[in-house]
Amino acid sequence: MPMLPCSPVRGSRDRPACRNPKTMELVRCLLDRSGAAGVVRQLQGMFASMKSKTVILRNKLGLHLRPASRIVKISGKYRSTKVELARDGESVNAKSILGIMTLVAESGAEVEISCDGPDEEACLDELVDLVNNKFYEE
Repeated sequence: MPMLPCSPVRGSRDRPACRNPKTMELVRCLLDRSGAAGVVRQLQGMFASMKSKTVILRNKLGLHLRPASRIVKISGKYRSTKVELARDGESVNAKSILGIMTLVAESGAEVEISCDGPDEEACLDELVDLVNNKFYEE
């Protein structure tokens, strides 16, 4: 497969769109080695390892500034682990307090916590424990 230059904004059949040429180089390398089916299997394996759990916010005021700061504090302890919160199809970085606040999750809302990295189980357990204990507010 010939190396094609990447267009920064728009793509076409001859020039695929990408924002990062290194990413496209990696995809080309994977395609050369194992074909499209192999790439799909590798991608599925990458995402299968991600741990996630859905929790219900049971504290009185929902996800306001104090609980959000506790989530950021716990997530920040696990530097090499990617932590995300999702609600109604919107996913945010759990290490960003502004991102968490944009979820506008009130009491009773379902939030999915996802962790990916070397400490994903410990991080997920700690965050689920925090939410289940009503952020230690009551």
